[in-house]
Amino acid sequence: MKTSSADACRLASRPRSGTSRLTGVFCGHLSQRTRRYCSRELICIEGEPIEFVFQVLEGTVKIYKTSMNGKRQVIRFIRRKQWFADLTCDEHRNSAEAIGEATLRLWRKCELQARMRTDPLLASQMFEIAAQSQISAEERLLLERRSASEKVAAFLLDLVIQPDGEPVESAPIINIPMQRADIADYLGLSMETVCRKITEISQSGAVDALTATQFKVNNVAALRCLASRDIVAAH
Repeated sequence: MKTSSADACRLASRPRSGTSRLTGVFCGHLSQRTRRYCSRELICIEGEPIEFVFQVLEGTVKIYKTSMNGKRQVIRFIRRKQWFADLTCDEHRNSAEAIGEATLRLWRKCELQARMRTDPLLASQMFEIAAQSQISAEERLLLERRSASEKVAAFLLDLVIQPDGEPVESAPIINIPMQRADIADYLGLSMETVCRKITEISQSGAVDALTATQFKVNNVAALRCLASRDIVAAH
């Protein structure tokens, strides 16, 4: 089942999952600390008790689940300004690892929960974050229904859209800190397919590959179009 153009446009225009405008609220009420993580350093492990709620200040975090045979399945990537950790669970449902160096802000879960009982505004804001996480799960289901070309185009488009849903600048430069293997795992494709589709999208003129990890987006509208229909059909 293919994703409709309407669905693609709706997803592309939504604020990114877990995005929050709450930093000022939290800073005024709750203790917090900032920690810098090295590249590939574990932030939390699936099955461990949830002690902190995290917000990415700089860098990118990979969320993944490990199967019984040890294989990793990338669930999503957390970017700057986004949050992760589930206040409704006692244990982490997934593991998190820094992609490159990353700086995170940490709040203690128990303190957040205690304050939410007496602060309706904070409770409302935290439920909003939880709702955004649910939207992320729905987006992933829609992504799985797309063709390989659409998946890769949608992935690039997601990097163009600002985490808080703000309009993008013209001809933005996007950096891809993830390894091709992680992108392939996230999209459910082979690494060879990901590389081939990135080349095809570049040849279409929608983006220019400046380096292996940096792209210039020439036409955001064209990239949206490629994300909602097969790139071959676009020619």
